[in-house]
Amino acid sequence: MGIKPVLMKEVWQYFANKQLAGLLANAVIILVIGMLLIVSGPKYLTSYSKQLAMEQISESPLVFGLSENEVAKMGEDAITFAALISQLSVVVILVSALSSYASIVSSFFNEKLNKTMEILFSSPLSESEILLGKLLSTVFFSLLSWGFAFASLFFLIQYLHLKALGSIWHPTLYFIIITVFVPFSMMMFSISTGLVVSVKIKSSELINLMSLPLVLTPIIISFASAKLGLNRTFQIYLLLGICSLVASLIIAMLGKRVINRLAFITN
Repeated sequence: MGIKPVLMKEVWQYFANKQLAGLLANAVIILVIGMLLIVSGPKYLTSYSKQLAMEQISESPLVFGLSENEVAKMGEDAITFAALISQLSVVVILVSALSSYASIVSSFFNEKLNKTMEILFSSPLSESEILLGKLLSTVFFSLLSWGFAFASLFFLIQYLHLKALGSIWHPTLYFIIITVFVPFSMMMFSISTGLVVSVKIKSSELINLMSLPLVLTPIIISFASAKLGLNRTFQIYLLLGICSLVASLIIAMLGKRVINRLAFITN
């Protein structure tokens, strides 16, 4: 029969729960915050954020894809530009990690809690088809969530660069790492972690508590970047991405021992 029925069920459930509106809301929030900064300048930044952006753009303008002359030409827009790339990008990481975790938990834990997994497992579908269908749908919606957030941020950066310099901005390695590689690796880690805890943990409060490291880690790195410096912060983000990928693989391999039909239908 294949995984198509499971995929269709997950898509229908996703739209029925209005989770797509949540994904769009995240992108809209990024756009609103970014446009407010672009239109008004860095005056709406906190003193900490403004000082951090100023230090970073002065320390390593090339990391942001700008020359010293371009920074001078942009004026205060350069501060906003640095804030968009180094600070608002953290929101992309958070959105990717949390939406992935929420999606996998919604797909498995809530069905287990409502005992609807028993009905699903009583269908002609095999255990592997059910699990694969749910995982693929989770990956799809996670990528959709990241895509909306990334597109919003990328649009803001391009708009500001065109407005200030009249040219297209070319993404730098730093930008790609913190908006593509780290979110993707955190996404994989969130999915693998969410799948295992959905099987092993019965308390919804504890399930929610397990998502705290996904939130705190990028926020702590962002706040620590003032003391660490831009280059070291870049290295830490890169390390976070690598560790998340490795951890997701380890959790996935260990999870094979606890993920089975019985784990989902027993109380």
